Parts: sequence; structure tokens; C-alpha cells
Amino acid sequence: MMFDDHESRVTSVAFSADGTQIASGDERGYIRVWDNEGTLVVGPIRAYPRPVTALTISPSGRTILSGSDRGEMKLWWRDGELRAATLSAHKGALRTMAYSPDGTIFATGGDDGLVRLWGADGTPRTGALSGHQAWVRALDFSADSMRLASAGDDGAVRLWTIKGEALGEPMRGHNGSASSVVFSDDDNTITSG
Repeated sequence: MMFDDHESRVTSVAFSADGTQIASGDERGYIRVWDNEGTLVVGPIRAYPRPVTALTISPSGRTILSGSDRGEMKLWWRDGELRAATLSAHKGALRTMAYSPDGTIFATGGDDGLVRLWGADGTPRTGALSGHQAWVRALDFSADSMRLASAGDDGAVRLWTIKGEALGEPMRGHNGSASSVVFSDDDNTITSG
């Protein structure tokens, strides 16, 4: 299936948990939301004057989060209305974001090497989680929404509690960047690449 409404390069995409919505962002700062048949249902929304670098959709499908190459974050209602004021999340680009499966919190990671935890309304939950020595590229929550894994350009994968505490030492094994990370459905295994 081809989604061809963007007038510039697509820089970020996200699926809703139920697979009925796809959000896409482009290098000109526009966001579009599609149904799973490829029909444009929302947008284009002018989110930023620069590239959209990260997107995610809440588990309920009611909220879309977007990030920019200047570390800004916006929360949108699924109809394209801005839900909260623009938040300064990171210094440098915001590279990745993920919702917890229960939808109560989300996490962001960026060029500053930090991970941040937020309430569903965009309120900071903890201070910045530091430990990566380079860009944070990927985030994933455990199925029980109690742990967060982060992967970065420093080649490390780190585990955190949702209270912002590091769990153990960083896992290393990549010769270069760790650009993806995912928990298994039973939360017993973490895979990174």
C-alpha cells in the first residue's frame, strides 16, 4: 500500500496499538494520520517548521505524540487539535518516544543522551535518566508497564524502572550503535540491534 500525500521525505511513522491508524511525519514538519486502508483521515498538520523526528500513538489511539529536531514535543488529539503546549523535552533532536502499554506514561530519548519519563498529559514524572554516552535511539516498555529499555549510539542497552531508577549495569555487545530495542511479550527477553 502506498501513502503518497507527503510532499517531502517521510522521517517518522507510528502505528496505533490496534493497527487501525498510521501517523506519518515529514522533513517539512507536517503530520498526517491514515486509516489502515491508506485513506488520509487527519492532516496535514503543520507541527513544526523543521523535520518531525519521532512519532507515537497512545495505546487508546486518542493521543499522538510528535518530536522535532530541536527537542520539542507536542501532544495532539487524534483529530489534529493540539492537546498541550509545546514542551521542551531534549537538547538537540528528540529521536524516539514510546508509550507504556497501560497508557499512563510515555518516555522520550534524544541527542542529549537522556531518557525522560512523562505522565500521559505531558507532565514530567522524574528527572532526566542519564547513563547513555551518546544519542538515545530506541525505547520500549515491558508488557506490565513497569520497566523501560533504552538503546543508544553508545552501543549500550539500559533498563530503568518507571520511577527512573537504573536496573543493573548497561548491557553491551554491539560493535556500533544500538538503534532498536524490544521486550518479548512475556517480558523475559530483550532484543536489540
